[in-house]
Amino acid sequence: MGIGNSSAASALLCAFTGMSVEQAVGCGTGLDTAGLQHKQTVLAAALRRAGALESSDPLDIAAEFGGFEILTMAGFFLGAAGKHLPVVVDGFISGAAFLIAKALCPCIGNHVLFAHRSAEKGHAALLSASAVTPLLDLDMRLGEGTGAALAIGILSSALALYREMATFEQASVTGTEKEEQYS
Repeated sequence: MGIGNSSAASALLCAFTGMSVEQAVGCGTGLDTAGLQHKQTVLAAALRRAGALESSDPLDIAAEFGGFEILTMAGFFLGAAGKHLPVVVDGFISGAAFLIAKALCPCIGNHVLFAHRSAEKGHAALLSASAVTPLLDLDMRLGEGTGAALAIGILSSALALYREMATFEQASVTGTEKEEQYS
């Protein structure tokens, strides 16, 4: 995704939710305390300059704080939802793209699964503000779709169990056997 995207994601989180920079901004790729304070100061100034976007138009907010990558993901999420296809949202940056897509199409949440909760401070806040629970919470900070790669394996296994596991009837388990097995 590139350097600086956690800053863009944090700004989008603040603009869409009204959350403070202290709640939304984390260390990104490893800032020390001074670096984190500087990042928070810069983002607070950017939000003030934009008037925390007095416009409530999601496209204005996206244009002000999003980047090419984040906006591309938001468009992908919208396109997938338009075709009723599920999407796995990986981490904080793709979560910010979800905020844009959800602001444009509130029902998009019906088509989205959240892979994991990353170690980035703003990601937990984003998940909470979106009222979603991710599949995994492994304190990862790797990026590169690693959480989604793990989540897709879990989802594939769950789907295989759902489609292929025998029912009690198919396995010739009677009511008495069921009661004994689960008592």
